[in-house]
Amino acid sequence: MEIIKELGHGMYGTIYKIKENGNYYALKIEHILESDLIETLKSPQWREIYFAKHMNKLYKDQFMKLYSYEIIENCKHKQKYTIDTKHIDKYFRNKFDKLAESKYCIQKKYELIDGTIKEIISKLNEKEKYSILAQLAGIIKIMEKHKYLHGDFHHANIGYVKTNKKYVTILGNKIPTNGYIIKAIDYGSILHKSFDMTKMEKNKYKTNFTKEFMSVVNTVMIDRTNFFDYADANNIKLIDNKDKKKILNSQLKNMVYKYTTNPDTIFILVDILFPIEFQKIILGKQYKEHIEVSNYYNDIDVIYFAENKFNLDKIIKYCLIKLSI
Repeated sequence: MEIIKELGHGMYGTIYKIKENGNYYALKIEHILESDLIETLKSPQWREIYFAKHMNKLYKDQFMKLYSYEIIENCKHKQKYTIDTKHIDKYFRNKFDKLAESKYCIQKKYELIDGTIKEIISKLNEKEKYSILAQLAGIIKIMEKHKYLHGDFHHANIGYVKTNKKYVTILGNKIPTNGYIIKAIDYGSILHKSFDMTKMEKNKYKTNFTKEFMSVVNTVMIDRTNFFDYADANNIKLIDNKDKKKILNSQLKNMVYKYTTNPDTIFILVDILFPIEFQKIILGKQYKEHIEVSNYYNDIDVIYFAENKFNLDKIIKYCLIKLSI
């Protein structure tokens, strides 16, 4: 096995492009606790393997193929993080510290995709964006049909494969590809109603079904790298439920209340529709000037998605109409 280059990393794992027996693959490596060495669906690592093996057989265009996996003892892997751990909640900070101290890793060999939405979103035209949103709504509908929750959709966790196929069919919906087939990737946060979940996971599973598509819109159609870099450089803690309370207690809530009464969606809409006011509230005394973010959305579309977040068929149809214009 030859490691060609690093493709990316998150908070838990790192992905490499590798070559093996003349073929190219994506190799994901991450630390695991000793308690996760035994296969159990209490463990995020084994949940990921279970999900990948089953869903790719049913929907090979929408989910990556897992070829193999193995446990590595005395692992020397050093995980890099997308956010400085000192800026996150104490519960998760302790979790990352324990993983970093572990001598065990697990590596999984997946099919190699062409890239992530993060890498191409700024170059896409309107038709390509609507195709991606329609396909993503279809993927979420598939997962809801099978009682799964991805739990970590963002533009670096949604992959694409370039294609000459004109259409992809998802649960009976014939969607123009406009050159891209979209795949959900990174299944480390996957949840299912049959899993032995913690109290926190049960709550996440219960509530996230109401915001999964809005999370996609929020994280795929907007690149906040500049904002996160600013927070990191100024030691500002962003991953905190207090942020949501600040918005829900502000007057801005009333500006979007006619579109949705869901707290998570209110938070997302305020962030998207009122970015300057949002940053002032979140940063408080640390706000100096508006930090520009890259927006790849249409306000009317976002409002429509918020109003119809429970009806994925309606959202897919909306995107298909936009694609036909």
